[in-house]
Parts: sequence; structure tokens; C-alpha cells
Amino acid sequence: MLARGFTLLELMIALAIAAIMMMIGLPSYQLLVDNTKTKGTAESMLSGMRLARAEAIKRNSPMRFQLVSSLSASCAYDTTSSLWVVSQTDQANYGEVAGKCDQATALPLDPCDASCKDNPYIAYKSLGTSRDDPSLVVVADAAVVTFGPLGQVLLNFEGGASLAQVTVSSTNTGAKIWQVQVSSPAGSLKLCDTAIPAGQPHACA
Repeated sequence: MLARGFTLLELMIALAIAAIMMMIGLPSYQLLVDNTKTKGTAESMLSGMRLARAEAIKRNSPMRFQLVSSLSASCAYDTTSSLWVVSQTDQANYGEVAGKCDQATALPLDPCDASCKDNPYIAYKSLGTSRDDPSLVVVADAAVVTFGPLGQVLLNFEGGASLAQVTVSSTNTGAKIWQVQVSSPAGSLKLCDTAIPAGQPHACA
């Protein structure tokens, strides 16, 4: 018996059905991708803050978490960036990373020598080197938070407000909005979903 093939009409119907199914599923898939990106970005910043706080306790020395525009020599503090750098500071001379984010991570020397004014003493950096995802929207109330040897929040040595909250959302308005919160003065950290009602686990209030 000869095998029967598909007619052109049958192929066109099958392709039309496949196209309709893709059109129906694409928004849900895009929402899943955007939710993954926003949560992943918020978790990255939470991880950086946890590293800064844990290192402050371990080293018995203040540590700074800083949001920066890039990880190059032209970096500046930026409250709309997801890139971050953690550095050790003496609250006077060293630890400020603006313009020095390209330097390699290293264990800081102790005590500080004559060159420490120019050494940012970078301990950790976020992954990636540039802000290359236009779909992410990051809004922080400040760019820098300093943790002390007891894990508490210290005043930043150059003055200015201390970072207390970062909100990560997407240009896709259906995606979840996440917040990383830093309590002061205790320094405890929290990742929360802004859509969850107050009083429930992972709620922001």
C-alpha cells in the first residue's frame, strides 16, 4: 500500500493552529522570563548585602555594599543599577569604589599603609560588567550601605543617606515586583514580594 502524504491544505491548517498556540502561549512565557529576571536580580543584590554584612562580622571591620553604574574604571554610584561592589573600609580613608570598580578583588591588608587612600579594597563584585537589560527597572533609595562588626548599619563616611530599600521591577507591568530591605540600625536583610498582603511570609510590610 502506498503511504499517504499531507495535502497543502492540511499543512496550512496545521501551521495556522501552531501559530495560534504560540500566540496564546508567548505572553505567559515572556511573563515567566521577566519574573525570573526580576527575582534573580533582587536575589543578586541580597546576596551582595549578605556578603558585606557577613564579612564585616568575620573581619571585625566595616564593609560597604555599593550600587555602581558599571564595573569599569569609569564607574559611579548609581541608584538605578543592579551592579554592585563590596569593599572593606576604615570609615575614613579607603573603601570607596567610585572610579575604581575595574580593580581586582583581593583580601585587604591590615593595618592600612600609606597607599590605602587609593585602594578600594574590593572583596566581591556582582556578575556581569554592564547594565545590558533594558527590561529591568531598579530603584534604590541610596547607593551605599555600610555594615559594622556587629552586623549593624553604620553611617557612610562620606555622609548621605544609607541604602534601606531597593525595588526591582520590569517594563512588563504584569511581572512581580521585588524589594530588598535593610533594617536600621540592626542591619537585618529581607527579600519580599510587594504583591503579598501584609502579615504573610515574604510580604514587604
